[in-house]
This record gives sequence, structure tokens and C-alpha cells, in this order.
Amino acid sequence: MSRATPAQYAFTGGEISPRIKGRTDLERIRNAVEEMTNMVAVPEGPSERRPGTRFANSTKGDASAVLIPFEFSTQQAYIIEATAGAFRFYRDGGQIVSGSSPYEVTHAYSAADLPFLRWTQSADVLFLVCPGHPPRTLSRTGHTAWNLAEWVMRDGPYLDLNSGPTTLTPSGTSGSVTLTASAALFAATDVGRLVRLRIANVWGWCRITAFGSVTSVTATVEAAWGGTTATAFWRLGAWGATTGTWPTAVTFHENRLAFAALQTVWLSCSGDFDNFGPTTENGTVAADNAITLTAADDQVNVIRWLRSAFGVLIAGTSGGPFAIQASSLREALTPINATMPRVHVAGAADVQPVRVATNLVFPSRSRRRLHLLNAEFAAAGYSAPDLALVASHITRHAVKAMAYQQEPWSVMWLVLDDGTLAGVTYVPELDILAWHRHPLGGTAVKVLSVACIPAADRDELWLVVERVVAGGIRRHVEILEAPFEPATAADRAGCYFVDAGLSYAGPPVTSLSGLAHLEGETVQILADGAVHPDRLVTGGQVALQVPASQVHVGLGTAARVVSLDPGVPVAEGASRGKPRRIDQVTVGLLNSQGGSVGLKGGPAEKLPVRHSGDVMGAPSPLFSGDMAIKVESGWSRAVQVVAEQTLPLPLTLSAIVPRISTMDA
Repeated sequence: MSRATPAQYAFTGGEISPRIKGRTDLERIRNAVEEMTNMVAVPEGPSERRPGTRFANSTKGDASAVLIPFEFSTQQAYIIEATAGAFRFYRDGGQIVSGSSPYEVTHAYSAADLPFLRWTQSADVLFLVCPGHPPRTLSRTGHTAWNLAEWVMRDGPYLDLNSGPTTLTPSGTSGSVTLTASAALFAATDVGRLVRLRIANVWGWCRITAFGSVTSVTATVEAAWGGTTATAFWRLGAWGATTGTWPTAVTFHENRLAFAALQTVWLSCSGDFDNFGPTTENGTVAADNAITLTAADDQVNVIRWLRSAFGVLIAGTSGGPFAIQASSLREALTPINATMPRVHVAGAADVQPVRVATNLVFPSRSRRRLHLLNAEFAAAGYSAPDLALVASHITRHAVKAMAYQQEPWSVMWLVLDDGTLAGVTYVPELDILAWHRHPLGGTAVKVLSVACIPAADRDELWLVVERVVAGGIRRHVEILEAPFEPATAADRAGCYFVDAGLSYAGPPVTSLSGLAHLEGETVQILADGAVHPDRLVTGGQVALQVPASQVHVGLGTAARVVSLDPGVPVAEGASRGKPRRIDQVTVGLLNSQGGSVGLKGGPAEKLPVRHSGDVMGAPSPLFSGDMAIKVESGWSRAVQVVAEQTLPLPLTLSAIVPRISTMDA
């Protein structure tokens, strides 16, 4: 019989797929686990319990919502709650109100539109696009002063130049004019559409204000052309009800505003975001004129999203990413040198990608893979490795939304089709890629949307969470609390490990109110740093056994890590497949209290909450160090360690060291 103590000192491999957990030849396996739920793999190595979520408010009418981040600066950032017909606003952890009511801005987007809203931002202006809608801007001039307006272009974008015999004759060169076509051309839906025409070698444009017939419209001249003779040199506006085309993707790139729809990308004139003029008035194509490109390929590849990254504009399409770039990467993008090659065949889903350092990460067309593009690939020829390959069992439910939280852990948060929240700790420069799952507290829980905005000490992750509460569906806007980072072993101020919760700090109280959003739910309570018996929320409040001055109350969760089966060397080769038993597990802990350690499929031993020398009547200090736990297992061909925390207390694992005996024969 052999004895070994295979140690795991890091968890930066995260939860891995059952398909590869037997791949002991992979270096990543050394730091991986079978399960990591409600625990975050932090870049330094440990696995740390996820903090709880704070209740900010219910969505309007408890309706489904999409969260939109608005970042004027790292000091001024908002979350916009978009429900059917209304935007509401959040900042500093709470909802913005006007008087006693939530401040809101009405809009024309339906519930069916919300999943397809796309946006980009310049200073105090948010640009919004959505299929079937003209582009709009949401502008902020004050804390409770926001304005939604249609984004009206001055010039363009346009369809291709007329190549047929049809001519246009204007009745004048300024003010209100009549445009007469030599053949049927116009439709009643053309009102508001731009028309560009060249007469006497001068290009001008106008906007249609009234429909007369298929050959006649009234228009207002916005830039004069050179006369009133008939001309075959004309172009019609590309967007509108007549063409059925409105932008479905938007971003900024090289000081140009970029829109996309179907297979086409339009970039504004440089530094002139509402001008999509293709030429100067004499027809010259200048370097700062607008750019129009259409993906030329053997497939019809619909553009799903646009992102500026590593010096190029990436268009994610159903058939793979295309790169809008200058013919030489050392040049600025212009109408003259612009190209749009397809750079990979990894089709993109209609899910917005995230930027992580110099990387662009996007879900595949099936939404079960997570592809990576970065600057190195751009220089040497694009590649798109799959970051979900190591955890394909998690993404089998398909990714439907993403957000990146740079601080404190560098985590990509994913919303899956089944409402699961998953996290991916990703630090490429350290080769850290760790998946973890986060089932939130409550009944029939689904995460619907996520977004991140900067705060003073971290990036805040905001969520829309659906639960069944008191027999009905409720939808809440919640914020992931900051990581627990105590100053001393006695510091419990930030010990917040409940979901949809609230906190109280003040004079001692014997009850806590304001819990109507959890009516009828059993909640966990941490009162003055000590675990309080669970309570049922009745009348929006709970009673405390003894007065307390600092209270956290909310829905409980279970945090859990299950190790992989360690294959250790023995006299006749590896131990895998041979009878083994564990009689002791040593766990490395940091600022932890409570929890349990045991073996998968067997009993668990509770970690002591109190230790000799602790002051009676006061919460026990947090524990940091190694703790040896006696466990008894029978002989088995698989041995795995389980560490779990179900109380509203911290748990940070820095090591798992089982003592294993193996039968050699």
C-alpha cells in the first residue's frame, strides 16, 4: 500500500468539462476542478466565494428588461433599465427618482425589440439602433434630464449611383422644390428620405417632405446642385421604410461613426458623425469622406455586430468575422484604401462581444463556443480559438448575453439560455482561463440581462433577475456586491453573502423592513457579524432575536468546490483505477469561517466556527491558515474532495491536500 498527499495550490483552471477531466497530460488540469459553483477563481490562485447581490429595485411592472451601460467617465456612470416603452435610470446603487417617482423616458421599442437593441456612446450621447427602427440618440444634460431623439443624417448614406435611364428634374436649387422622375421611382414611404443629385458637375442633396405620385415628390434642398436640368446622376437614401433597411449594429472607429445592416457597413465622414456624404460637391472622393463597404463573399453573411479592436473594425457575421481596414495597416482608413476581407470562418451569434485587454471575445453562431480574436492574430493572420472548449458542458445551454468586469477579478459574465449565470476568469497574459457557475438564491431563478459600469473601487456588475416570489414572477435589478476584503480577522463590515438582499447600519433594531420584494421567502441573516436563524418575510419585514446594529438579510446560496480525482504515482504506475481511500484532508483557508469539507458521495465534516481562545459573546475571528480535517472513506476507485459553504459567511480556498492510501496490487 502506498500513501501520497497530492496538493492543489491553485484553482485557476476552473470548472472543466467531463470530456477532458481525464486529460492529466494537460497542464491546465493541475489547477482545475470538477465543480465550482458560487465560487470565483481569482487570478492570484484561490477560489473565493462569490459575494451576494443587492436589491436595487423591481423593474417597471415587473417586466422583462435589458440593461444598458452609460459611461460618461469612470466617475459618472449609469445603468439604464430598458423595458417595453420606458427607460429608467440607476446610479450609485439606487434608482434615480424625480420627486417621489422613478425618473423615466418613454420610447417606441417593444418587448420583442429589447433583445435586439444595440448601442455605442460618445460622451453624453448614447446611439441606439434596432431592427425596424431609425437610429436614435439618448442624450444626458443632467441627472434627471435625458432626451431621446431620432438621429437625422445631414447627407447620406445612399444606395448605389443610378445606372439606368431614369432622370430626375428639380424645379429649383433652394428651398422647397419639386422633383420629377422620368419613370416610376417614388413611394409614399419616401417622406423623410434623402436624394442626392448632380447637375452641372455640382452635387447637392435634398430631403423629401411630401409624396405626390410615383414620379413626383416635394423636397427641401439642404445643399444646392448646379441647375434645374434633367440628370441621370442621382442616388436615393439607403435607409427607411421603402428599403426596409435600418441599422442593426453601431460603433465608433477611427473618429467615424459606423453603422451596419445586412451585409453593408457605413462609416461617417471623419469627425463629422451625422454626415455620410460620399464625395465633395464636385464629386471628388476625399480622404475624410464617408465610407460604404459591402461584404463580398460566396455567402450572404448578415452582420451581427461591429467592434473596433486592435486597429481595425471587426464586423461579426453569421459566416465569420470581416475586418474593415486600410489596404495597409499602417495607414488611416479612407474611402480610397478601405477593404473588407473575411478573416475567419467562425460564424458569430447575434450577441454583443466583449473586449478583454487587446482581445475580442464573441459567441459562435451556435452560441455554444466562445471565440477569441486578438492583435497578434491580426498581424500574423487571424485565428479564433474556442475558450469554451474546456467547459463545453456549461455552454451547452447557449450564451445569450455577455459583460466584462475588469476589476476586481477580470471576469467575463455570461447569461445562458436557461437563465444560468456563468463566469469566466480570463487573464491571457498569465494564461488563466477558469470557468465557474453561479446559481443565484431563490425559486425558479433566471438571470435575464447583465451589464458592467465603473465604480470607485471596482467595476459593478448589474443584473436583471427573475424569480418566483409568493407564487408570482418578480423581476429585480440587482448589483453584485464588492469582494469581501476584511482589514482584520474581526472585520465583518463587508461580509455580504446573500442574494437580492438589503443591509441596515445604525442604532440597534429588533426588526428589519423594506423586504416586500421577498415577501413569503425564507431569508438568511447576518446580524452584527453572527449568523442569525433564518426568518420568513411577513409583511415585508423580519424580526430579530436580539437587537443588532449591522444586519445583512437576503436569499441564501450554496458555494461549492469539488476537486478532480487525483491520479498519483504508485509502485506499479498511476493510482487511477486502483482502490484508494482518504483519511484526512488539509484545506488552505483565507479569511474564512464555517463551511464543511468531505468526500464526494460521503458525509461532510463541518469546519469549526469557533476556536479555543475566542471571546465568548462575540463573533469568532475569521480564520486564515491550514486546517486538517479527519474524514473516513471506504476503499474506492474514485476519490474527490468537496468543500462547501451554505451559511452567509466567507469561504476562500487556497489549497486542497488529501491524504490518500492506494492499494498497489
